[in-house]
Amino acid sequence: MFGYVRPMKGELKVRDYEMFQAAYCGLCRTMKRRYGSFSTAFLNYDLTFLTVLLLGLRGETGYVDKRCAASPFKKKKMCAPSSALDDCAGYAVMLTCGKLRDDAADSGIFRSILSRCALILLRRAEKRADSSLPGFRSLTAECMAALSAREADGCPVMDEMADLFARILEDTARCQAGEEAKPLKELMYHVGRWIYIVDAADDLREDLEAGQYNCLARRFSLEGNDIPEEVSDYVRTTLKLSSERALSLAGELELGNYTQLVENILSLGLPFVADRVLDGTWRVRRK
Repeated sequence: MFGYVRPMKGELKVRDYEMFQAAYCGLCRTMKRRYGSFSTAFLNYDLTFLTVLLLGLRGETGYVDKRCAASPFKKKKMCAPSSALDDCAGYAVMLTCGKLRDDAADSGIFRSILSRCALILLRRAEKRADSSLPGFRSLTAECMAALSAREADGCPVMDEMADLFARILEDTARCQAGEEAKPLKELMYHVGRWIYIVDAADDLREDLEAGQYNCLARRFSLEGNDIPEEVSDYVRTTLKLSSERALSLAGELELGNYTQLVENILSLGLPFVADRVLDGTWRVRRK
């Protein structure tokens, strides 16, 4: 995954930010416990967002204070073991492996070595996650294969490409039963669509320089390093449509104490990241 889905910290109450950090740390600890220490190297904010959603839906609000490698001397508050953390840890491992395979396929033989080595180290973890969440791994592989095929064909239809990736995130809702499953499924679809498009925008200049496939470059027949303003405006508008739809769907879910945190991520966090990506300051900010 990519780490674009995050809250806007400056607009959060202290309590809500601590809840987000507790979910992040709880997911990290669960990944380590279930899938080994190496799996935690790929932890990011995107799956923390799904964790927050599931914790809220299931009312799993317990906390524990634990030490970890990042904080060996002072205990950190983190979410207590729960079904939401177990499910998201499995999704995180399988999504990581899917992305590593995609990176290995898109890179040269030497650049792909790190991805292939990581896949070897995660092999058992992926099989264990697949047994806990059957069906997700095969759908991920199917969608990633379709994406690779469309890329090889130079597909100029941005929405077709975004749809294939969005279906992967949409399928993470399979672990949620009851009436909440349908709006959660559509919400995660739009978050997945948003992630794919914002990642394409983030990689656009680099892909143009390298001559690699990028759905935005194909959609607008772009060449060189300059991104026309009308392209940025179009991307900003389509990203806004998905984030606003996701926010509307979140309003249909009973998220308990996590409601304001989720609203912050969707209404403020996503637009902030999109603006920074489109004005070219996102990668600078992350360094």
